[in-house]
Amino acid sequence: EDPLLVGVSSDNIIVDISDLPGSLSSTDWKVRKASYLLLSSRIGKEYHDSTSGVDSNSVMEGLDEYVPVILMDTNAGALDAGLEFANIYADKCSGATSSQQASAIVSALIKGPAFSSSRPSASKFTNSLVIKLMEVGNCGPCSIHAIVPLLLESGLASRKPKVVSTSAALLLETARTFGASMLPLPAVVACLPRMLSSTNVSVRESALNLTVEICRAVRSKDPLKNILSDLKSAQLSQIDKLLESQPSSLPPLLPLRFMASTSLPVTSVLQVLKASAREDDKRRFEARPAVSLIRELAKTDYASRVKLEKWSEKAGALDTVLLCGGEKPYKLEKPSPSVNYAELLGDLKKLIAHTHYLVTSKAMAVLSMLAEGVGEKLSPQLRSFLPVVLDLTKDKKLTVAAGQCLDSLFGNVLSFDNLLDKDDSITSAVSEMKQKNALCRTAALEFLKRCLVRREEAGQKGSLTSSSAGKIALLACTKVKDSDPAPRRAAVEILRLLLHSESIEDKSKIKAAIEMLKSSDIRVYKTLVLADATQQNGKSGQKEVECAKGTDAMVPESRQATEQNSAKPTIAKAASFSSSKTSFAKNTSGNPLPVQDDMAGQNTETLEESLALLAEAPIPDWNSEEDSGGVLAGLKSIDWKSRKAALENLTSFLEGYTSTPDDSAFRSDIVSSILMVAKKHTKSYKESNINVIKAIMELFLVVSRIHYCKKRRPESGFCRDAVSVALDKLPDKKLAEISSSLLFSLCEVCP
Repeated sequence: EDPLLVGVSSDNIIVDISDLPGSLSSTDWKVRKASYLLLSSRIGKEYHDSTSGVDSNSVMEGLDEYVPVILMDTNAGALDAGLEFANIYADKCSGATSSQQASAIVSALIKGPAFSSSRPSASKFTNSLVIKLMEVGNCGPCSIHAIVPLLLESGLASRKPKVVSTSAALLLETARTFGASMLPLPAVVACLPRMLSSTNVSVRESALNLTVEICRAVRSKDPLKNILSDLKSAQLSQIDKLLESQPSSLPPLLPLRFMASTSLPVTSVLQVLKASAREDDKRRFEARPAVSLIRELAKTDYASRVKLEKWSEKAGALDTVLLCGGEKPYKLEKPSPSVNYAELLGDLKKLIAHTHYLVTSKAMAVLSMLAEGVGEKLSPQLRSFLPVVLDLTKDKKLTVAAGQCLDSLFGNVLSFDNLLDKDDSITSAVSEMKQKNALCRTAALEFLKRCLVRREEAGQKGSLTSSSAGKIALLACTKVKDSDPAPRRAAVEILRLLLHSESIEDKSKIKAAIEMLKSSDIRVYKTLVLADATQQNGKSGQKEVECAKGTDAMVPESRQATEQNSAKPTIAKAASFSSSKTSFAKNTSGNPLPVQDDMAGQNTETLEESLALLAEAPIPDWNSEEDSGGVLAGLKSIDWKSRKAALENLTSFLEGYTSTPDDSAFRSDIVSSILMVAKKHTKSYKESNINVIKAIMELFLVVSRIHYCKKRRPESGFCRDAVSVALDKLPDKKLAEISSSLLFSLCEVCP
């Protein structure tokens, strides 16, 4: 029989299987050590004979329950053997994959002598055991999410400095080994301030590096701005240097055993952090006591200073009010018999009409404070300030302050119904008969647009009903004919926002209002119809494209030919707001482009196939290094200049097709592959840099010209992407010309 199954000799002590589990609780540490070695040997033997993980009970009945007990051994020699056994157990036994078992083991490590041991061997085994337990979790990061809270709550709260520093070091090692995105970020971020202010130097250092890892994972410091704002300048400087030397995270050092990917998208990590920050802010706000503004003002010289003639004294008095309001977000006492804001509001009505802009701007800041801090209870009093603040937007010195004041009023004291009242509202502010100043009309429409964008987070009164949406659409349609271009542009943006809003279920009133533009302003009508068609086509997704292809395959060839010959390049009929048929996207010859040459049928299936095809294509410097002008390396670069240069090289390569009369040289699969790779490495054409966006539109222009020259129709996906980019950048003065050129070119070739 195999001696490993019989017994193990250690320090002249022989333990065999019949002695277990009694020998595990022996008072002689040498017997316990020999028992741990025997268990390690048996796991090794079982694993050698097994095709999968070892069943713990096949090694010893109830082994899982004994592992935490073994790790509480107080003898240093026995503990080393126990930790070595636990590492083998975690790696090879199926019982260790449970998050509950991982929690029990780590709890024993924290409470026992393992975390506080000064022996290098014990520290090494302890750290590797914790990381191994995280790695083998049976449902991805479940064991990480079970262990990290123990390190935060029990490890960092321990009275033993060594346990605290070990816990902090393990948190950092976890982030570097598996990626910061795998951590339970809300819990970690909540503990960072305590770690960063610890008296333990090693804990502060680990916390600082952990903060850097989280910033690298989300590629921004913004989600942690509340934490970073409280750091010392030396700590901030150190964080900046670390981020400058390595701005993004390195690939995870170790994959999770039961998870295909060890990293989450940046957007998912950001959403988790933002949600955590919102919850944290909400808890802190609810815990704060409301400030008694009127009582605090009574303790100051506000009442005497506000009555003085000098503008500087009035401005100082308003500064006093803002100071008494407390920290942001403001939380003030609600009106009651003992809390009366009437006198303060009376002063604000006079001060907001002051001739000096600084007094007026500070008066609007106090209005914002009351709207945010008190809210709906002051709605009747604060509504009267709306027309006054709207009129102040015509003063360039007050435009920003007035806009901020309006944003504070909406959602807290003003609803969409209040904004759309017939008298003293936005309706009056945008009327050319009542408001001659174009800047004021534009500011009012821009304010309305901001309300539509931020309505969900503006406050309790920010909800938008279908009825209000219809009224806003009618108002915007009337401003499409404004004499000044700025209000017209803002009105079109409002209509586009209403059309694309997913929260408005019934859009019939919006579409009915836009339908009226067909007779009054056909250009704007077509722009909106095209934008809505692009939106609807984008939502349909690949599934509808595949269904369409499948339907075509079932149609007889004779019928397909008839349909192809009769096809007309019109803008998505289904997206029209009426049953009338509109066709305004014809080419210069008046004849439709041939459907049978559509490149959609030749489109490369995957990104990998596209890259392989382009690697063989005669594209100059395709596989070169970034510094040598490599196209693929440039597209992948974080430097916008490299991405722009790569796009320009692709554009230059494709221009060769426009000058080549030989149709046999035309490779639609190469064009399709270039577009796929470009889309992948430019955030789906949503680049923020204006130079890169311009290079993308120049690439689109060349692709459009190629299909026009070859009398072919491009694939629908290209048309959707190109139209979406062009319409999005049309209001931008720097990109208006190329956007217009691209739209005209697309009208010649797109169906």
